[in-house]
Amino acid sequence: LESILAQTFTDWQLILVDDGSRDNSLHIMQEYAEKDSRIKVFHKANEGVSIARQYGLDRVDTPYFIFCDADDYVECDYLEKLYNAIEKENSDLAICAYWEEYSDHQVLMYTPKSSMAGLIHNFLNDKVWGVTWNKLYKTSVVREHNIRFIPHLQMWEDLAFTIDYCLDAHCVSFVHKPLYHYIQTSMSSITKNEDLSKKLDR
Repeated sequence: LESILAQTFTDWQLILVDDGSRDNSLHIMQEYAEKDSRIKVFHKANEGVSIARQYGLDRVDTPYFIFCDADDYVECDYLEKLYNAIEKENSDLAICAYWEEYSDHQVLMYTPKSSMAGLIHNFLNDKVWGVTWNKLYKTSVVREHNIRFIPHLQMWEDLAFTIDYCLDAHCVSFVHKPLYHYIQTSMSSITKNEDLSKKLDR
């Protein structure tokens, strides 16, 4: 939340979805919302990541949207660089490089520049991740083509959503500066506990 409040691009709205948390998360969200009118807080029963993402997406009323996971953080020009890229090139999607953060080192990850067809090919062949947090999407594409998260998926829901989106998008922009920090130190992360049901999701 602090890294989003520090953005150089300031014309944003932050939608926080509390998916039935049982800790202090909702209280923290509400404290931030009281300090900044750009922050909107929604509390719902726990139904899983796909439904929570869709719940937030249904409440987007800005021209573009992006997702940020709760345990990660972003560079101060995260929104500015992605917004400038998608506007300058009149594209439907903007993708930035990112850092994978481990306890003792960082790994720079980037998406090779390609056509939209090449990007989809790379997603399907697991050459790049279909995550949602390093991609700025155009809201009109989602609304026009009714692109939604698959409700029952607890993992890889972002890959399915991104590929669906790319099938209806025409142009993609690439920002090679790493703007997102993907934290890999938590052993409780959903990606660290991939049981059979999650393999079936994939």
